[in-house]
Parts: sequence; C-alpha cells; structure tokens
Amino acid sequence: MSETPFLRVISYNLFKGRKWWSGQSVLPEMGRALAVYRPDIVLFQEIRGDHPSDAAIAVETAAFMHALGLDQTAFGMNYHGKSSKHGNAIFARQSILRFENFDLSVSRLERRGMLSAECALERGSIPSIRLFCTHLDLRQSGRMQQLANLSREIERHLHPRDEPFILAGDFNDWNLEADIYLKERLGVLEAHEVRFGTLAKTFPSLLPVVKLDRVYFRGLKVREARVLRGPFQFLSDHRPLLVDFDL
Repeated sequence: MSETPFLRVISYNLFKGRKWWSGQSVLPEMGRALAVYRPDIVLFQEIRGDHPSDAAIAVETAAFMHALGLDQTAFGMNYHGKSSKHGNAIFARQSILRFENFDLSVSRLERRGMLSAECALERGSIPSIRLFCTHLDLRQSGRMQQLANLSREIERHLHPRDEPFILAGDFNDWNLEADIYLKERLGVLEAHEVRFGTLAKTFPSLLPVVKLDRVYFRGLKVREARVLRGPFQFLSDHRPLLVDFDL
C-alpha cells in the first residue's frame, strides 16, 4: 500500500537573515539548513527584499533560493526604509497561483502585514491550498486590531467558507490572547498543540521559553509537528516550526 501523501510546511522568522548574536548575514546558510528537511512550502517573516542601495541583498537572496530549492516565490514587503526593506514571503515547490499583500500596520513605528497566496498541490485530494503568512505587533493593543483585520481578510478570501487554509507566522502573542481570538473567530487549530497538547516554544532560539510562532490551520490533518534544532539555535533569534499535513 502506498503512503498517504503529505505536505511539509515550515514557518520561520529569519531575523532579516542575520545571526541574532552578531548581526552577521547568514541567509544562504539558513537556506542550506532548511533544505535538509525538503519542505514543500516555507512561510518567512522578516525577510529582506532587494534594495537599490544594497546590491549584496540580491546576491544573497539568489543564493538562499538556490540552496533552498524552492523557485516559486511571493513577497510582501511591509517596511520600506532608505537603505532596506523587509516583510513576509512564501516560497513553494509547486506553482503559486496568485498572491496579495495586506498592510496591517497600526503604527508608523511597527510596519506589519499579512501575505496571502494560493499554492497548487500536485498530490492529494485538493488541487490547491490557501496560505496566510503574518507577523504581528509587539504591543497587545496593536495585535488585537491586526487580528480583527487579518481575520476579516481571511474570511473574505475563502470560497467556499469552509475552504482549508494555513495561517502561520510570528504572532508575538506573549499572553495567548491572539491564540484565543483566532480559535474563536476562525475555528482554527494550532499544529504543534494538536500533536503535543501545547504550543511550541520558539523564542529565543538559544534556549526557547516563549511561544511566539504558530502554524494554525483548518480543514487539514496534522501528521507531524516539531521545532527544528541543530544549527538554528545560532542563526535567527527564532526557531523554525515544521509541520506535515496529510493530503
């Protein structure tokens, strides 16, 4: 009997592709570390975009994509500075059919957004999967406004209303208010919690004690979920989350 097909998803706050303890750029190294797990989809937060004043970014990003082996990409830049820009991105093995970026910023001090994409699936019972990648405010008041706005956008995109989807990212949810809100408003589950009964500790990467990063979903079945270790404790300040969904 053939094995049930599955979708491997990783969510990772890249810390702009730098080491948390030195600021050294290690984006290609991050790509090689992630490629070991052969993901089908990766949802990134705090990824830098190409900028005219820093030509090295384009070179590093190209090396990162080559190492990762995922050539279907969607970027949603939320911060645009004089010398840099960054935001969220989705990399996929199969075609990204469409994507859209939403500005969730509620303050000029914290530029935040949510990237929505529909990604084709080559195996399983559904032809495509809706993806949402986000990074929320550090302040609770800002997060609650953003949660209402992103939930409204997610509901607007789902056709039919019970369409399966994945919502992943860095929720900065120190007090679990976002967790409660999303479960009540959208009817989602969180993958690591389904697998182990608790949300994953992902921050800080050297010795994670805080549960900031999540992979929420609806209409799918979790096969496996885990926090990635190995070299990741010395790269970004967050650990990546890996989830396998049955298709």
